[in-house]
Amino acid sequence: MQMHPAPDQTELRGRDIVIVGLQPWYFKTGCNAKNIASLLALHNRVLYVNFQLKRNAYFNRNLDPKLEPHIRILRDRQEQIRPVTHNIWELYPGSLIESVNWLPNSAALKAILYLINNRNFARDIHRATKQLGFNDIILFNDNDIYNGYYLKEFLKPSLYIYYMRDFLQGYPYWKKHVSVLEPSLIGKSGKPCPRFTAPSSAASELITVKIVVPTWGSLLTMEGWFMVGSGSFFLT
Repeated sequence: MQMHPAPDQTELRGRDIVIVGLQPWYFKTGCNAKNIASLLALHNRVLYVNFQLKRNAYFNRNLDPKLEPHIRILRDRQEQIRPVTHNIWELYPGSLIESVNWLPNSAALKAILYLINNRNFARDIHRATKQLGFNDIILFNDNDIYNGYYLKEFLKPSLYIYYMRDFLQGYPYWKKHVSVLEPSLIGKSGKPCPRFTAPSSAASELITVKIVVPTWGSLLTMEGWFMVGSGSFFLT
């Protein structure tokens, strides 16, 4: 499946890219964001940001085995920026987040995100980009609505891309607030790129996808092999 670029396309090279999303790099299962990060790292530097830990998960006596690598790094005060492979680093954010999904209305949730969760998250990311010498970053948000809601305002990237990979509004856990927050997030993310969808029979197979991101009168192109279901890209 392929999106056809305009004649003036240019390849994305020599940029510093920050990726946030719903799945940490240290989870053993693969995901689109990790595949995209590996592809982008061929010609760019990539900081893959693991999601923040919730306060109750960090202080729970019974550690969640899936989160234990992150918890151990924070408790033992180990280095939070780890090289993964050529041109890819992962960040284990040090700040903890408050649970917000239980809040009675989306206005209260936005206040907590702005004043606490997103502000601290952005501070962790900013500190890591400075340590790595990243400049003029591109911010790629892989469907992380809560943790990524105000990152554009706090980090001020040169280009912001929101990847709507899953329809989270269709899940009971997400529906209450995401039905309000996601349209707003998409609205401030800018115009959509063309949507691509893999046939259902191919959703678990490797297919080739070309993502063309128009900006500044030219095009940024990423092409390679992905494990893809469906998704939409929104950018500004």
